[in-house]
Formats: sequence, C-alpha cells, structure tokens
Amino acid sequence: MDLDTQTEDSFQEEVDTLVSRVSSVSCDGNVLGWHFAVKFAHRPEISDLRTSISDCVRRFCASTGGAVPFVRAQPRLLDMNAAVELAKRDYDLAVGVVRGGVAVPILMSFLGQRITFLQNNRESSKTNWFSARPEFKRPAQADNVLLCEDDALTGGTLRRARPKMADLNPSRVDVCFRQDIPEQTPSRVVAEGLGTYDRVFYTSSVSFSNFLTNLGQLEKAAREATQGMRQYQRFY
Repeated sequence: MDLDTQTEDSFQEEVDTLVSRVSSVSCDGNVLGWHFAVKFAHRPEISDLRTSISDCVRRFCASTGGAVPFVRAQPRLLDMNAAVELAKRDYDLAVGVVRGGVAVPILMSFLGQRITFLQNNRESSKTNWFSARPEFKRPAQADNVLLCEDDALTGGTLRRARPKMADLNPSRVDVCFRQDIPEQTPSRVVAEGLGTYDRVFYTSSVSFSNFLTNLGQLEKAAREATQGMRQYQRFY
C-alpha cells in the first residue's frame, strides 16, 4: 500500500508517541506489543501489509512440511519491525529456536539473512540442529550469530543452546527475545550463567523510527521470497 509523505509522517508520529509513552511507564515488551495490536493492527495503513507478511510466513512454514510450525510463529508487528532492524546488523547467521523463536528469523530470511533452527525437546532435554531442509543446514562456522527465542522464563533452553552455538565457533552471540517478562532481565540471564551471550535484548527494544517504512520493505521482500514456494511438501 503506497502512502503519501504526509500520511506516513503522521502515522510515524503516532508510533513514536506510543513507544515513548509506554517506555516511560514500563519496559515490558508485552505491554508495548498489546498497545500496538490494539492501536495499529487493523489500521488501513498497515492491515494489508500485516496480513500479507503473515501469509508469507505461513507459506514458508507450510513448505517445511510442518517441521517449522506456524503455531506461535504468528508474527507480531513488533517482530516485523525488529526483523528489518536486526537484518541491518549484518549477522552471519540467525538461529531460531523451534517453536517460539522462529518468527523473527523467518522474517529476516525474506531480507536475505541466512538462517537455521534449533529443535528443542523439553522431554528429553536435548537440543539439536534442524535438518529438515538442506538450505537451512547449519554452516561449519559463523562469526557473528543471533539466537532468537520466545523467552527465558526458566533459562533451560538457553543453557542447552549455548553448547550448540559453540559448534559454529563464533566470536559473538547475541540473543533476542520476543517476550519481555520481569523474571528474565538481561542481568539475570548473565547472573544465572545461562550462557556467555554477548548481548540480550527484545523485539520491543529495537528502533521504531522507520516503522511503516520497515513494514513496507518487509512485505515486498516477503512476497518475492515466497513466490512460487511449494506448500505442504515434505523434505524429510
């Protein structure tokens, strides 16, 4: 959806005001996400963009034959904005933890980011590299890595994931959470030894200064990336 400059500027002012107001009261990304959903999700400026991007994520997940589930991968507006901002940071690899951490890496892949996934089995307490599609096979080495997860409420996934990160021989591993909850502050992640991660942040803590522009860029890239993608084909 093409917008005139005046409309886009006005919309961005609303976004900036909302982010500033919520951030001044709470650092809780879930609160910010809720406000975004209520205030913007059905606005004509972005509803078509949001639907189109979500459909592309659904198509991506379907192409894995269910190996990467769409459940809980429903991308939020915060995820969409974060994916574009994170893609600017030149990570060599973005790793999503199945299930809750797959949305942001999938969105980043539409922008050309190399991605792979970790499959986390809580019952067996094992974490393994995803191997359902050959193009997502983990590389032998990745210097600058982004690990994406839903939250770190217990910290178990991060503890199990850190040795897998060592397989990549990285010099830097950042962590991005979709959910911001009081029990998982960055200082706690470090203090409890959940892994020697270099930076811990949330999808709600990246820049929103180009929110609408980011969504438009992502929607165009997502359509191009998933055009002709075969659905429900099993690769394993």
